[in-house]
Amino acid sequence: MLTVQHSKIRQRRLLDEMSARRIDLALITDYRHVYYLTARLAEPDQPTALLLSADGATTLIAPAGDQPAAADRILTYTTFSITKLVDDLVEDAAALLRDALKTTAPPLRIFVEPSTLPARLLDVLRDGIPQSTWLDLRPTMLRLRKTKDPDEIDAIRESIRVAEAGYAAARNSIAVGRTELDVHAAMYEAMVQQLRGSFRFDGDFATGQRADHGGGPPTPRAVEPNDLYILDIFPRINGYACDLCRTFAVAEPTTAQREAWQLVQGTLEEVARMIRPGLTGGQIRAEMQRRLHAADLARESFFHHAGHGIGLQPHEAPRMIVDCDHLFEIGDVFTLEPGVYGPHLQGGIRLEHNYLLGPEGPEQLDRFPMEL
Repeated sequence: MLTVQHSKIRQRRLLDEMSARRIDLALITDYRHVYYLTARLAEPDQPTALLLSADGATTLIAPAGDQPAAADRILTYTTFSITKLVDDLVEDAAALLRDALKTTAPPLRIFVEPSTLPARLLDVLRDGIPQSTWLDLRPTMLRLRKTKDPDEIDAIRESIRVAEAGYAAARNSIAVGRTELDVHAAMYEAMVQQLRGSFRFDGDFATGQRADHGGGPPTPRAVEPNDLYILDIFPRINGYACDLCRTFAVAEPTTAQREAWQLVQGTLEEVARMIRPGLTGGQIRAEMQRRLHAADLARESFFHHAGHGIGLQPHEAPRMIVDCDHLFEIGDVFTLEPGVYGPHLQGGIRLEHNYLLGPEGPEQLDRFPMEL
């Protein structure tokens, strides 16, 4: 979980941004950003809001709970009851926001998050603070989120440990005749045991040729001899995601599969050594494609991104897509994921590590073996 200590540091960074842009009040309504700034994590369907005044005063509106929070005042609502009617959480949150605004000095300029601001809360804000100017907070939050704090890195490391328990289970489970659903179930059970709790388990669970330009949830498809099994997973643990990929061979790999693995693994290591502050995501994408497509075996099949940042979402900045101008900076946590595909491979090879960019270069965060 995020810590109150680091959440207060992040609040101070946002306050500095507010001062620079003469913002009087921020209303944060993206549940991920409320978590980022307070260490209080809610479910996506439970409305949360954080009021942050230019003087540093904070009011948190959130579901009732005993989690610590970096907030001066916490106003809570009930999410479930067996003795009274609870059927409109947004309206309950709106009533708390209305009360909170009564003690707020009328600001002139307000940071809001339009994409996550419920219409009911929007009405309360309009009524409570009329004749104000609203500015979109989201670009600022995405920029602040890019460089990770120690508690965020710890959360990502925990996600990696859980993912690696899943890969160990997959290696023991994959066999001819087993279905994608069978392997997924074995992975999830092992990961739940590692975490000692349940979690959201997303990823690509495709076998054989289904993995060529595809992926997605597991299906009843049975594993066939000489399939390649791409398992690209991004579990979210305590609000933070890792994103790892391993490819497993079903039975003894063919010569082409072994050569493809060597190509992808070598490209991953070579490109990782290149990463340094100031490079752009587009440059890394172009270099990865150049190295992969130089081999006839690849058949110019590398079609996706070269990697991306990870954190509160499985995919965030720095993005590594064609012509992307996102810059690498110290403190970025990101993935690299080269891949080649095609019928000649009976699927494809994709491999992915997670890294933290430090002063000495990228630090690899995951340790599960890459071998087929």
